[in-house]
Amino acid sequence: MYCHRCATKQAIDAGVYAGLAFEELPCAKCVLEESSQGTMAFDEDREDKMNCEGLGTPEVPPVEELPIGILGDALKLFLGMSDDELAVVRARYAGQNYAQIAAERQITGQAIEIRLTRIIERNPLLAYLFPKKSRKRKMRQQLTRAGKVGVLVGKGGAATV
Repeated sequence: MYCHRCATKQAIDAGVYAGLAFEELPCAKCVLEESSQGTMAFDEDREDKMNCEGLGTPEVPPVEELPIGILGDALKLFLGMSDDELAVVRARYAGQNYAQIAAERQITGQAIEIRLTRIIERNPLLAYLFPKKSRKRKMRQQLTRAGKVGVLVGKGGAATV
């Protein structure tokens, strides 16, 4: 099915066909073109298709309910942020790296990193959303396991571990 490539989709998104029943749309007359690669035909005659005996019911873990105050605190935190701060947090949480965010904002990646660091300093609870720098964390773990906790000298200079 290639509806996402159809010219009619753009007209539907624009609202040209708003209020019409599906039968009146060009989509109702469309012959669907789809690739069946990797699919199998449904076997109506298969006898054991509904045989689920012995499987039992799956155990659903209990849902942990949180107090409504936590949601309120989160909303206050996010609503109290400027649009720019919120956009940086949202993009970083979505998995974009500093360079991608910087390209969208037309500033340097280092400026985005500093901006996010300052946002987290003002709102320490946000630190739980973002992992620490993995390279530094891995290096610290390796040194701790080796019993060599002390001073590291790297590209950025000396750092105490």
